[in-house]
Amino acid sequence: MPKCERLEGCPFFKKLNHLPKLAQDLTASYCHQDNSACVRLFLSSKGVRPPDDLFPDDEKEALRILSFYEPIKLL
Repeated sequence: MPKCERLEGCPFFKKLNHLPKLAQDLTASYCHQDNSACVRLFLSSKGVRPPDDLFPDDEKEALRILSFYEPIKLL
């Protein structure tokens, strides 16, 4: 996939300005190469705003967050 269209305004990476090497490594993996693996982008595609501190690889937390938004099935 191409460069993530949300990279420039991504609050997660704005908060990583004090850790430039980590930010560079994460953006290389999740924003410039295969952004389909980014859980932040996944949540956004489901209409859920990811927390600013959610790492792009934190699948467990993303699924927990998403579980709050899944519709409840009534019997």
